[in-house]
Amino acid sequence: MGVHSRLFHDIMPINKTGETPQKLSHQAEYDPEDPSARDVGIGTLGEKTLHAALKNYYEPDAAFREIKYRGCVADIMRGDDIIEIQTSNFIKLKPKLSRFCPTKKVTVVYPVARHKMILTIDPLTGAAGPRRKSPKTGSPYEIYSELTHIIPFLAEPNLKFRVVMVDVDEYRVPRDKWNGKVKTFTRTERIPTAIGEEYEVGYSVGWDALIPDEIKTLDYFTIKDFAKFASLKYHAANAAVNMLVYAKAAKRIPKPESMKAAPKKRGEKLSEAEAAAREAIKKDGSRNFYQLVKNSPDKPENE
Repeated sequence: MGVHSRLFHDIMPINKTGETPQKLSHQAEYDPEDPSARDVGIGTLGEKTLHAALKNYYEPDAAFREIKYRGCVADIMRGDDIIEIQTSNFIKLKPKLSRFCPTKKVTVVYPVARHKMILTIDPLTGAAGPRRKSPKTGSPYEIYSELTHIIPFLAEPNLKFRVVMVDVDEYRVPRDKWNGKVKTFTRTERIPTAIGEEYEVGYSVGWDALIPDEIKTLDYFTIKDFAKFASLKYHAANAAVNMLVYAKAAKRIPKPESMKAAPKKRGEKLSEAEAAAREAIKKDGSRNFYQLVKNSPDKPENE
């Protein structure tokens, strides 16, 4: 998998001048000994901490944040460039994209929790329990499931997406049993502790950064192949491949001849190798096959 831009190792993010700040500006508003207050959104428009931290990170100058434009408020706007921080629910982006993309270059930043430390808050005292590491590791491919909500915009030349991997402290409050289900938790806040890899994709820059290297070497691939090399479950890989097709980065192709078992003639005896190949094809069971589109999205496929 290719990383489109830089990699950060510092505990605190590095700003655009290359300096390492002692503290992100949003953190000064929080008392680390009183995490119970973190379930209340902060900042302009009631945003959460992760959103505010990334907005401050990508634009340290407050004069260019929260800019009204064409009936909407852009998180960041400098000249012809707009940056929108979207932590989830891409469907909410539709009104902004409809108004921003015709006249501005828009980058949607989507954070994914690379590593996560969980702190459970006592709802009665507000005290946070010990930090424990979540066994789950985030994947940049998670953005594909969000892109299903904005399919008409995937071929928009003025729009690109930046997946940023972050380490977070996640605060949770226990929730009582509901509908007979086991006890669950409500996530109240995510506090970023480090910023890692960034992957930039879109119509104008291509989608290579979020296509496994192994897939790029294949003449054709299936959803199972994508799931294997991207370490995704089948349904997530299905969403990813469908989004690549909508984005014109991949196309569906007829079943390759090599995946078709030659009809066995009556009385014909197959060698062990032929029988094994026939069994492998039968076991694979793939119905849909795909191929990456090699040419630039700006050029017709037949050129």
